[in-house]
Amino acid sequence: MSRRTPAVDRTVALMSFLAAYPDEAFTLTELARELDINKATTHSIVSTLVDAGWVLRDGRKQYHLGPGLIAIAGVATNRHQLAVNAARDHMRALAGEFGVRCIVSGVVGGEIVVLAVEGTPPPAGVTVEVGLRSPLELPQAALFWAWSDEAEVDKRLIADDSVGEDVAARYRDALAQVRDRGFALMPPLSGRERMSELLIELSRGMPSARARHALRDLLEDLEREEVDLIVTDIYPAKQYEGGFVGAPVFDETGQVVISLGLVDFGPSVSGAVMLDRVKRLLEAARSITEVINGTPPSDYLKTIMRRRRRR
Repeated sequence: MSRRTPAVDRTVALMSFLAAYPDEAFTLTELARELDINKATTHSIVSTLVDAGWVLRDGRKQYHLGPGLIAIAGVATNRHQLAVNAARDHMRALAGEFGVRCIVSGVVGGEIVVLAVEGTPPPAGVTVEVGLRSPLELPQAALFWAWSDEAEVDKRLIADDSVGEDVAARYRDALAQVRDRGFALMPPLSGRERMSELLIELSRGMPSARARHALRDLLEDLEREEVDLIVTDIYPAKQYEGGFVGAPVFDETGQVVISLGLVDFGPSVSGAVMLDRVKRLLEAARSITEVINGTPPSDYLKTIMRRRRRR
């Protein structure tokens, strides 16, 4: 069974911390205290990163991000930027048509990151902003995992000690349904607003040990409730809470490069309205995939053709 490596986790935490404050620098003591890592271990990590040019140490013995990351960041940005550019007009049209926010998300550095947002935010409710990060875990990762290699998905589920076999089996079934239908609907649940606010805190400000621990505890508490959140059957006469509904955009290798979604935490809507949103999202996602010369998997193309015949 795959196991997480503490040294790698600490390095990721340190880099994420510095990335949250790109215009600031921190002493070794400050880094160790904020990341809840002993000073000797912190020194070992930053020394390696300094040697690689990923972190710089200034004359005051303070550390900040270094130029060595520029090339890496450029590669990651370029992979998504073409799809984001191709999605802009569709995002504006969808946001205007349905009066909700339209977002594009991608996987960056092992996390799901909001890359673009269009539409006027609601006067109250959950805020979704560019740069908002969430763990690459189910159900949030449903659109990115559904068309992944099943063996790799199983490997990830098994590696997550917090996911029992019964929950893992339900996730596998949910992902199969997402593949079969071509979209995922994730309505809000008790605690989701609190989770979103916490994620925004982590994205905007100093990712304190308290905030990280609170997020971990919250995700564990919600695990069993969230496993049933991936909705794939929509009936016109029923009412559905908005939440998030999204569709995949594929790159030239057949992998999901971005998800295109609508975020709505307002009053519930009829299934007929939700199906209309799904229809428009699938059309837009297919168009974006074509513009970037993407190659949808054969099972996805069959899904789209089947949905066309039903209309």
